[in-house]
Amino acid sequence: MGEREMIEFLSQKMMYFLIENNAIKKEEIEIYNYTFETVIAFLINIIFILLIGWIMNRFICTILFLVFYCPIRQFSGGYHAENYKSCLLTFVAIYILNYVILENFFINKNSILFLLITIISFIRVYKKSPFEHREHSLSMNQRKKYKQIVFLGLTLDLIISIIGIHFKSIYVYSIYILSVINIIYLMIILGSIKQKITEKSQKFI
Repeated sequence: MGEREMIEFLSQKMMYFLIENNAIKKEEIEIYNYTFETVIAFLINIIFILLIGWIMNRFICTILFLVFYCPIRQFSGGYHAENYKSCLLTFVAIYILNYVILENFFINKNSILFLLITIISFIRVYKKSPFEHREHSLSMNQRKKYKQIVFLGLTLDLIISIIGIHFKSIYVYSIYILSVINIIYLMIILGSIKQKITEKSQKFI
């Protein structure tokens, strides 16, 4: 059973359980099915990333990374894979890349450089967010609201990280929290690249 089939299987099991217990109506199946599939896929991603964090002896850092990353990413937009498997592989690859870069270039060295890079990412994310695909357009009010939420999330992340890097006991945690802003920007860059490739391919159809 592939990942897609497993997610669909679990989602259907949950739906049938709720239907049998009169918790939802049959006409609501499609809505709940999509919701369950999304939640299950999200949990699988989180479990994989936490497992990687545990293997790399950065479990707490990974938890803190996800606590800041997930809420901001929800409103900033950016790259979205075509299927659950690609989404998982992309997220895992990016997190491992983030780990390698932080551990080899920025932890206990080059902190000022990393902070400057992150501030640039902060500005770019604020200007570009919410990044959306044309088929999922937001209203002007929604865009304004999303941008405000992203700004608050980024600002909170930046302030906590800047304070934290001055304390030895939480320095590494703070660097991982700070890296969230750079990863959010990377996802927006990837989303922009994907959008341009899609637009170019449509011109030849």
